[in-house]
Amino acid sequence: MTGWSGDESLAASAAPLLGPAHPVAAVALVGPHGASTATIGTSTDADFEIGSLSKPITGMLYRDAVEHGRVAPTTVLGELLPLAGHGPVADLTLESLATHRSGLPRLPP
Repeated sequence: MTGWSGDESLAASAAPLLGPAHPVAAVALVGPHGASTATIGTSTDADFEIGSLSKPITGMLYRDAVEHGRVAPTTVLGELLPLAGHGPVADLTLESLATHRSGLPRLPP
């Protein structure tokens, strides 16, 4: 497992799944007792675009937060994030973001 850093057990699990076709990767395992990470070819503070994988994860976290009363579909971003001076984005509801009706532009190519 040359080149891996971070949690050795997580790296040992990820390495055979990724194989040599993925020389740069970061993996994380989040559970009730904390989180662990492992990387190869990069550091833990590198930026990665996770794309479509984030949609189901975000949806599950949103549902959980609504079910536990932490937020409501009518909660606006400005209540959760310091968005003063960032225009109308602070007025978007979580529901409009979750249903893709926020009007936010696509990411640039």
